[in-house]
Amino acid sequence: MKWRNGRICLENQKRKSEENIQKIGDECNRWNANVKLLEQKFEQAQRDLSEKRENGDTYDVIVLDPPAFTKTVDTVKEGYRGYKDVNKKALKLVKKGGFLVTCSCSQHMTINLFTQMLREATKECGINARLVELRIQAKDHANSISYDECLYLKVAILRID
Repeated sequence: MKWRNGRICLENQKRKSEENIQKIGDECNRWNANVKLLEQKFEQAQRDLSEKRENGDTYDVIVLDPPAFTKTVDTVKEGYRGYKDVNKKALKLVKKGGFLVTCSCSQHMTINLFTQMLREATKECGINARLVELRIQAKDHANSISYDECLYLKVAILRID
């Protein structure tokens, strides 16, 4: 009788584990679907930016808040290129005297890389810009001063000359 009760307990635990694994799998599928949707929306936004530039549209202010292009150390180069490409497209749409408010939420895109990317983007576009303000996450997202990666939320406000 003792073994039978132990066996029933093991079978119940196995069934619960399988149910939990299924729930985790379902959650992963939902997460992947959301990521895919965000990627599609971002790709559409890039196409819209290109179309507006081709039409000669310009704006007083553009707020650029793309998704994290780099989530691991291994993808920093590709992420850097992605940030630079989208910022170059946006820079070309801002009127002289206008502002580009651009953001990054990638922890591996350090503040130094972020500002370097902005310098390169403006130079490659032949655009003069002034850094009006550079911000990081608010006090409610306090972080360790020991790691550059802790400053993951960055916002730069550029005035286009």
